[in-house]
Amino acid sequence: MSNSGTVKGRRRSRRFLLGALAAALGTLVPLLLVEVALHFLPVTEPAYAQPVNARMPYLHFLPDRDVTWSSGWRFSIVTRKHVNNYGFTSDVDFVRDRASPLLTVIGDSYVEAWQVPNALTMHGLLAERLAGRGRVYGIGFSGSPLSQYLAYAELAHRDFAPDAMAFVIIGNDFDESLRKYKQQPGYHYFTEQDGELVLERIDYPGQSRAVALASRSRLAMYLRYTIGFDFRRVASRLRSLADAPTRFVGNVAADASAERIADSKAAIAAFLDQLPERSGLPPQRILFVLDAIRPELYTPADGARAEASYFGQMRRHFLTQARAGGFEVIDLAPAFAAAHALDGTRFEFPTDNHWNARGHAVVAGEIARSAVWSRTFR
Repeated sequence: MSNSGTVKGRRRSRRFLLGALAAALGTLVPLLLVEVALHFLPVTEPAYAQPVNARMPYLHFLPDRDVTWSSGWRFSIVTRKHVNNYGFTSDVDFVRDRASPLLTVIGDSYVEAWQVPNALTMHGLLAERLAGRGRVYGIGFSGSPLSQYLAYAELAHRDFAPDAMAFVIIGNDFDESLRKYKQQPGYHYFTEQDGELVLERIDYPGQSRAVALASRSRLAMYLRYTIGFDFRRVASRLRSLADAPTRFVGNVAADASAERIADSKAAIAAFLDQLPERSGLPPQRILFVLDAIRPELYTPADGARAEASYFGQMRRHFLTQARAGGFEVIDLAPAFAAAHALDGTRFEFPTDNHWNARGHAVVAGEIARSAVWSRTFR
């Protein structure tokens, strides 16, 4: 090769490298600027779910810290939450104190309630209502179904010996109690053994190094948690574009096969059967708070159609079976409907179906009028 050819090759290589460097800088610099800017905005901070194993068999967050939580690309919901000594979202630490009557409220994200300050959750409002005459503890972790509630009931019974328990029941609590339908690490699920449903834990090793590293980036936290971007969810939606869109009622698929209905009823039966022993309480000391079908509740025609949905069927079956077993059940549909009729108030956020502060207030009021509450705090 001639010297001129060599020189031309070097020039092309240099231009390519300069172009690549310019492209990299053109991408990196804006990302760095966004990263810096997000440090001045209320981006969701990681709560750090802790490992679940034989030594610590219950899902909880890293204890004793304050966490900012936000939702929506414009931060439409922003809260500052305290995680207590047991790793649950509560402003009060959990202690064993037999001198003070205790109601423990157990549930999933509706009890965890990242969307509202701890003081405005149903358990926060109920504790304030007591004014020192008793205690109300809230144990909740997003994604928990009926089977996980049994595990938390055991935890409460073992460590706090509450005088009563209340459980918040929502649309996806039934089939997702079975490992057949969900297998997320860290949770307890029902599995069939010798014709019976038994509780089985799936251990969780904790966050991977990659996730822990990503949690240090405000941009990563903004994308993943504040606006809820998930590559797996996007890929799933792309794969399902050719299919008929799934209709949801109560945050769960509206249609259900006969097998799914039967499995869900079996999960309800196992839950109600095992609960007294695992909680250490008789049915008369246990309260269920059954969510309404929202937002269909606000339109009578939509509400009537929703009654035929999977959640509609499960609500009716759960209510009937629980009351037949001697448990008290609060059906939130009449309470929400009456409150909505007064002033048109809705009980969820425009961008989030969890209860807003008004919803939590209505729920707290209904619990305070229950027989279980009266027996616990005479």
